[in-house]
Amino acid sequence: MRRHKWKVPEFHRGLWTRSDYINGADAIPLASVIEFTLATNVGQDFYDVRLVDGFNLPLSITPQGRPASCSATSCAANVNAASHPELQVKGSDGSVIACKRACLAFNQPQYCCTSTYNIPSTCHPTLYSKIFKSQCP
Repeated sequence: MRRHKWKVPEFHRGLWTRSDYINGADAIPLASVIEFTLATNVGQDFYDVRLVDGFNLPLSITPQGRPASCSATSCAANVNAASHPELQVKGSDGSVIACKRACLAFNQPQYCCTSTYNIPSTCHPTLYSKIFKSQCP
């Protein structure tokens, strides 16, 4: 696994990044994402690994020189291996290189939490979303 260490300059108060290219093409929203919100709440930093746009590679965050309340977080599982065929994105060699979210794959309200599914009482986990959750809780 490739590891990157970042030193964020003091003047940055937020940072958001994602892969812009997958397999040489402009990315559609199916990338694993790490989000950082820096020093916005009484100087506290927040970070998480998100799969709401899909999955393409395992990610982890391990704060260095951290207080005990700051723990590592990750999605170390290979969600691609558990992806349903309908959600798979395959590379030129036929291997699974990413797993789409169901909203992108099917564009249906029950998977996108839109229309009559746009409130918590009607937007329920689906078979597809449960795959992501079970692989990376």
